[in-house]
Amino acid sequence: MNRLSDEGKALNFHFTEWARLALLGSLGVELFIFPPLHDLGYLGLYAGSVIASFSLVAGAIAVGTRKRDRWIGISVAILSLVVHWFHRIDPTPFLALGNNVFTLLALGTFGVLMVIYTLGKERNIGHRLVGAIVSYLLLGVIWARCYMILLQAIPGAIELPDGRGDIATIVYFSFATLTTLGYGTPVHPVARSLAMFEALAGVLYPAIFIARLFSVGGRRGAASGERDSGESGER
Repeated sequence: MNRLSDEGKALNFHFTEWARLALLGSLGVELFIFPPLHDLGYLGLYAGSVIASFSLVAGAIAVGTRKRDRWIGISVAILSLVVHWFHRIDPTPFLALGNNVFTLLALGTFGVLMVIYTLGKERNIGHRLVGAIVSYLLLGVIWARCYMILLQAIPGAIELPDGRGDIATIVYFSFATLTTLGYGTPVHPVARSLAMFEALAGVLYPAIFIARLFSVGGRRGAASGERDSGESGER
């Protein structure tokens, strides 16, 4: 019975890790491959919706191995998917706002649960790195949705060089702010506050993660050294 339970836990763990890799891949396609292909006319908006839907499904599974976290992830993913496809079929301003709000809710939930799961005691360095990269990408997308909601409420809150306000341009603005590269000008006070918080998060997140990584590695190294010393003493 215990053996079956252990095998079930191991399978659940590997399933979660594969889902995180799938989420990483889909985010990479959604952020770096789809936008230029869409601008060149090779892919339409429905293709982007399919990619985004896959990211939501993968994210719902990748949030962790606990049933509670998994159910939370699935619930927010379903809500976001339903509103997103209603918006794709009927692109009204109300549904556009709902799409941004529920996508923000889903991505924010994924991000928080992902960080908690990634920093767990039983994760190895490879799992932590994948979780850290996914969480960092989610930060940029989360802030992009915040900017989209702000622009719907206050048009012109952000001045962009090309004047475009589509999601791909806002995502680029978000990641340029997150990495302090710089693109566009937040002119509204709320937009400036959001941009400052994002830039601060972009600086602090890698530092905190690296410190955590070395902290865990140091404890494991110390524990390994103590075991080796104990074994040498016994000999």
